[in-house]
Amino acid sequence: MMPLAQRKPQGTSTPTDMDPFTFVSNPETVDQVYTDFERHSNAHRVDTDATLASSIRARHPDMVLTIASYYSCDLLAFAAAGHAEAEQDPSDTGSLTLRHYDGPPNRLDGGRGTLSDEIKFAKFLYRWHKHDFVLYFVEGDESSDGRIKSSKSYVLQRPEGDETVRSKGAATDQLISAAAEWGLQLHDEILVYDSYWRKDANLWKSVQNADWNDIILNEEMKHEVIRDVEGFFDERTVYKEFSIPWKRGIIFHGPPGNGKTISLKALMKSLYDRSDPVPTLYVKSIPQLWSISAIFTKARATAPCLLVFEDLDTLVTPYFRSYFLNEVDGLESNDGILMIGSTNYLAKLDPGLAKRPSRFDRKYYFPLPVMAERVQYCEYWRHKLQSNPKVEFPERLSSAIADITDGFSFAYMKEAFVSALLLLVVDRKDSKRNERIQDGGQDGPDELISCHKPKYGIAGGGDDNLEELILWRTIKRQIRILREELDEAEGLPSRSEEPIMQERQDR
Repeated sequence: MMPLAQRKPQGTSTPTDMDPFTFVSNPETVDQVYTDFERHSNAHRVDTDATLASSIRARHPDMVLTIASYYSCDLLAFAAAGHAEAEQDPSDTGSLTLRHYDGPPNRLDGGRGTLSDEIKFAKFLYRWHKHDFVLYFVEGDESSDGRIKSSKSYVLQRPEGDETVRSKGAATDQLISAAAEWGLQLHDEILVYDSYWRKDANLWKSVQNADWNDIILNEEMKHEVIRDVEGFFDERTVYKEFSIPWKRGIIFHGPPGNGKTISLKALMKSLYDRSDPVPTLYVKSIPQLWSISAIFTKARATAPCLLVFEDLDTLVTPYFRSYFLNEVDGLESNDGILMIGSTNYLAKLDPGLAKRPSRFDRKYYFPLPVMAERVQYCEYWRHKLQSNPKVEFPERLSSAIADITDGFSFAYMKEAFVSALLLLVVDRKDSKRNERIQDGGQDGPDELISCHKPKYGIAGGGDDNLEELILWRTIKRQIRILREELDEAEGLPSRSEEPIMQERQDR
């Protein structure tokens, strides 16, 4: 495609017939807009819009000018996504940009950083749906001390039909509407509120890895949670039929590390995968009173949606309580909003939140895993390590580990596995220590062997003892350390002198 700046005028060479880009970019026409911007910037600026609008109209008297806010209509991002063409005017000698180096998001992946521009002032040639525009992108001030910034797009088009230079440009209005509607959409992103709303692509990526099949929970409760959430968004007509407001609130509660967060992620993923995707709004902080209004205003505009308050007890403090409840119960409709709040400590929640049915009417308790769930979690790790020839992890080891982790959360069990495996990695690089761990290391430091010397009985009985499995011996030590941490946190006497696993009685 021919560059925008090289397009030739069609027809006669009069200003009224000339291609707009050729006319406004004529080298013989001195563009003084940047000069006026520079003079304005060197003075005590108060209103950039008034100064720039006057300058642009003076330099382009035969074109319609429209000023669009960057925050509600990002025309350059709209073009960068492939919906329009934008090219910085090559004939423009006045521009101001800051060049940034953005480091790689993750050095582990071997990525390299990128260079980007922060535009303070630039002139672009812009084309959308066969309409040609001139666009000045300017970061201006709205205060005399320069602390309040506001970026704007000054869009110029030639009058069409009955339009005059003082009327609204229909093509410009259509462009602004299309770009604004595109900007409201989520493009593999999740809306996150942390003092202001922003789109988070990294959170969206992490949610894509959540799968209900990988989440270890009581199966009955898992199905109830899925049915409750999916059913809410499927049953709008049922709510209407019974004259019930189409809104709900659910609380996930229980000790930390037992599946509340990963269950939220799985719900978010399943809602995005629907034929009619349901977006998630995630509230990370509520720093100011007006934040509560901003949160619910966005939720109402986005509905139907899932509105997540993780660690609800720390977000809704006594200072914010009445304002929060006013938004939940107030006159404005919250139709289509399903709120899920999570907390480790249900007792810390204000009774007005936790006990009034019309606010959070369903509660799900995520307890510490029972024996069967701990075995299932160990099996999850066994399957993860199945392809690693350096780790001997027989099926019977899952029951043994589950048996000595009573009272552990899934998070603590994960810590036991991770720390044990890290020790094995270190031990492989230290042959002397490895030999000490293996009581002689007759098969060499890289071989993790199993031969059975009776010491502890394990679930199932028989002669399948595990004392010469390095993973078993290593993870026992880590579990002892974690057990001591738990005892200390709960104010219990240390059990470091007790055997990790008491001999079972014959069953």
